[in-house]
Amino acid sequence: TSMKQLLTLLLFFASCSLTLTAQRIVRVEGLYNDVVYVPARQELYAVRPAAAVSGNVVSQIDPATGAVLADYFVGSDPSTVVATTSGRYLYIGFNGENRVRRFDLNRKQVDLEFSLGGEDDSLGPFYAEEIVPLRGSDDVVAISRRNTCCSPRHEGVAVFDRGQLRSETTPDHTGSNTITYTDVDDVLIGYNNETTDFALRRMPINAQGVTVSKEYYGFDGFGVRIEYADGRIYATNGQVATLDNGVPTLAGRANTGELNSYGEVALEAVPGTNRVYYLGASNDRYALVEVDATTLTLVSSTPFNLSSLPGYQGTDPYRLIGLGSPDAFAYMLRDGQLGLLTLCTSAVTTAPPAYTGLTNICYGAELTLSVPADLTTGEQTIVWSTNQTGDTITVTEPGTYSYRIADATGCPGPASPDFYVDQEYYRQSGPYIATPRSTVLCAGGSLTLSSEYSDDQLVWSTGEVGRSLTVDQAGEYSAYRINPDNGCPTESSTPISITESQDSAPPAPIMLGGTLIDTCTRETITLYAEAPDSLTLYWELPNIGSGEGRAFFVYPYFSSTQEFSVVSASANGCTSSPTTGSVTFHTPPLQPYLQYNPATNTLASTGEGPILWYYQDVLEAETAGRFYQPKNDGFYSARAKDEFCVSESSNLVSVAGTTATQDELLSSQLQLYPNPVSERIYLRFDPGLLTLLGSRPVTYQLSSASGQLLRTGTVLATPAGTDLPVADLSSGLYVLTLATPERAILRKRVSVVR
Repeated sequence: TSMKQLLTLLLFFASCSLTLTAQRIVRVEGLYNDVVYVPARQELYAVRPAAAVSGNVVSQIDPATGAVLADYFVGSDPSTVVATTSGRYLYIGFNGENRVRRFDLNRKQVDLEFSLGGEDDSLGPFYAEEIVPLRGSDDVVAISRRNTCCSPRHEGVAVFDRGQLRSETTPDHTGSNTITYTDVDDVLIGYNNETTDFALRRMPINAQGVTVSKEYYGFDGFGVRIEYADGRIYATNGQVATLDNGVPTLAGRANTGELNSYGEVALEAVPGTNRVYYLGASNDRYALVEVDATTLTLVSSTPFNLSSLPGYQGTDPYRLIGLGSPDAFAYMLRDGQLGLLTLCTSAVTTAPPAYTGLTNICYGAELTLSVPADLTTGEQTIVWSTNQTGDTITVTEPGTYSYRIADATGCPGPASPDFYVDQEYYRQSGPYIATPRSTVLCAGGSLTLSSEYSDDQLVWSTGEVGRSLTVDQAGEYSAYRINPDNGCPTESSTPISITESQDSAPPAPIMLGGTLIDTCTRETITLYAEAPDSLTLYWELPNIGSGEGRAFFVYPYFSSTQEFSVVSASANGCTSSPTTGSVTFHTPPLQPYLQYNPATNTLASTGEGPILWYYQDVLEAETAGRFYQPKNDGFYSARAKDEFCVSESSNLVSVAGTTATQDELLSSQLQLYPNPVSERIYLRFDPGLLTLLGSRPVTYQLSSASGQLLRTGTVLATPAGTDLPVADLSSGLYVLTLATPERAILRKRVSVVR
């Protein structure tokens, strides 16, 4: 499954790309150590390490589909594989033993094996690092040998003829870790990539073995590998040398664009095409770079986004192998991932819609990904970022995924938007199901099992779904919860065993006030239920708790609606069926504040409508807005109203001069002074007014300029007059009104100064 890390490869275009290029990627199942293409047979082979599933084999792989056609056991931990020019044989080296075996591709079996020597050497035995069959020969191979204990590990290049070691070998340690052919038969070029010597070595092969005839300097870099094609030596770090009769001359460095020169790069020079290809890291992605072999200039770069791939670890490329055409390759990474890459131009140019299905892998399960329903027509090929095809696929790993639509040739178009698949790495603990007060199920009754949390949606062992389960049969019951964040099931709750009794269940309690209760308060309220005196009542409220008695306190907790249940229980332990209901707490509107404008005879309330207007505590009108013109003299108040509730009453405001007519003649017979005033307002009544009033009291009201009533009372009209204290009032404008039951006598503004 680690193969999902690689070339799920979401296409996007680099600024240096010269052609509209897509790619078709085929995953090869399993992990591998090396891969080789046999042009003479148009066949692909790879060796599978001991640690891989069904390891220690050479696998034949279909170069078109990536299917593993057959496995052949070859030995302990095969590490490197090459093919002879004729295509008859593979030569295979090993990590688990110091041998090389020749595999006959006609008979599909090993026909030759030999030791690489070094058994008597203090650093031995020796193992194959690279193998090069001599051009045109099935029997003679040059092998760069290595030890497994020390650095430098190079133990010289040796020549074997039908498994027999020729006596002359090149020196060990500073030598040629990587070797390739030249433009001259039986002449190799080797490169030291392990120490700072960094020399190219010309190595002729003769009947006695192999020697170093000349060293050439100019190449550099640790871990660099070299490859020959069409008269040139190419290095994985981009350096190039031309060859003339086996003599290298530095030609410069290929322009590989954005490839990370510090990371490992895979290289393939395709003979007869004047093209060399590099596969390497480019920031957070891979890029396949095409270079003109003559000018060493960049032709195209096809980048692949890896940062969004499942389990991406930034593994470097190890091999890039041409598959007989300039647009078909096999690639391999250092961690053993192997795949097939074909460059193509898709007829599909529009990205498909975003994925809309589930995106979480539950613990111990797998997830099926399905494209949107309108794409499941069967007429289009869907290619997923895992390289699987089909309308649906099954995934087991977290990571970023996408999908593409392929054209009739199988070339995929642009990718859909990325989507992330998460994974639950452990199953959450199961819900707590409260054990009922009695686990005995009496005849005609039932028991209720409930989660401790009101928002739990449980799946019960009976298959029912909900926070509670009503049980009317004996048995064992449990439930699991569906995690609302990812849709995964938790562990099951502890089972609860219910037994049966032949005793009759008591009657269910009766709720006083009904079972569906709306209340305009956020304070605690009391629920009441009744049942025969011989029965005990038990209450259950999720998130609040339980209680016993005819009454139970309920208050808002977590939510505005609280569900409840109450059962009656007899002395023998039998319980009734539950009486259930809910209390919904509504928040009343804010208490309004009133002001009165006498100039316009308008009351104004704070807040928005609707507003209920009260005259002398009696509802007079309702307005949608917050303004109202009163119809009577006297005291007004208001309440705000919403869909469910009415607020507390506002302050009282005095209104005068709306319907009662002020008697101007009487008003002229009453003097008010001083004005402005600071301590007391004096009132003096003329004789005519005294005669009219007689002994009846006169009512007065003192209000603020906004209409808020401050004080009220009565005075007696006497020849000596009377006064009203105002020393406790702050500076400002006030309104004084005097009236008899029949008429208003005086309404005058008074200015208080300090």
